[in-house]
Amino acid sequence: MWKKLMQPIHRQRRIQRLIRLGVSDGVEAECAPEDSGVCATDSESERELVRSLLSTLHIDSLKMLCEAVESGGDSLGACVVVPKREYVLRSKCATAVVLFCRYFRWPDVDCELRLRRLLVCQCVQDDCQTCINPYHWSRVYTQVSDSPPPPVAGAKRSAPSARHQPDGSELAEPVSVTTGGTGQYGSTSSIDGASCRAWCRLFYFERRRRVGQLGGWAARGPVQHVFYSLPHGDGLALEAVVDQNPRPEPDVRQTRALIGAGLTLSLEPGGVWLYNRSRRPLFVSSPTLDPPRGSPAEAVHKLLPGFSVLVFAWAGDERRRRPPDARDGPRDPHSVTVSFAKGWGPKYTRRSPTECPCWLELCFSPLADRAR
Repeated sequence: MWKKLMQPIHRQRRIQRLIRLGVSDGVEAECAPEDSGVCATDSESERELVRSLLSTLHIDSLKMLCEAVESGGDSLGACVVVPKREYVLRSKCATAVVLFCRYFRWPDVDCELRLRRLLVCQCVQDDCQTCINPYHWSRVYTQVSDSPPPPVAGAKRSAPSARHQPDGSELAEPVSVTTGGTGQYGSTSSIDGASCRAWCRLFYFERRRRVGQLGGWAARGPVQHVFYSLPHGDGLALEAVVDQNPRPEPDVRQTRALIGAGLTLSLEPGGVWLYNRSRRPLFVSSPTLDPPRGSPAEAVHKLLPGFSVLVFAWAGDERRRRPPDARDGPRDPHSVTVSFAKGWGPKYTRRSPTECPCWLELCFSPLADRAR
């Protein structure tokens, strides 16, 4: 009885807390494109629209939304579902998704077409309802290479392919160091325990040193999280293996602290999407993202926090294969390199990913192997 009497008070407190958590120029907003041309200042009308929508939510939904927003996405939270409709905002129509993403994450977002729902969202999207948890959505990356002109003729791609090193050749199925959503390190090699063929192997490096088990970690389920340490994270926890590097350089220690919530890989019909879940940029080199027409340059792309990119697509495998005389040497068309917080290439002091403090090599199974 007492709980029922106190529920309206608790709801109002949750609503007030969420209103205070709205951003005007937060961390993720600072990473927004400078030429967006959209004012990032929250208007009073926007605040009132958010308050009005929050007042329609059940206290449990308010609690889940608070958890996601207060953690800055470290906790993705559950779905918060509302009826699908449009609202008038600054003389324009905006959906509830755009409204909440603007208010809690990106003040310059003006269209739902620029957003992408993450695979972790369990809401059944239809014409009647939608999920407004802003951490179940990401911004879509527009391909812009961070590496200009081609390297000097004869230069080799310096990122080693873990699968082709003597100690990383075809091995028995490894046991991943993953968490099971409890913060304790488990022994399953996939996030959902599915007994399907691995579609990707993940290898973690600190500079040139491979850290972790010899054969890497196998991704089997549709979603694979990689992070440093999360209290209730479900996925690959890098903190569990860094002790294998007993004498890390100072910048390696510093970069470890920046990995945070890391990244999420999701296997979808069009290929594999990578979502930057951390608060720092990721630097990505992928055959899918390379310049067209077999440009010899290794393109490095800067993926800002909160953005997603189609990092790998099996379609066009043959088109992505480099000719034998390509100026950057042989390259595995199924390998993707991701560096945490630190970039490499002509614009940086680090010329190759092997000079980056903390980075991953993602080795995707060939399409023929996946079909077996």
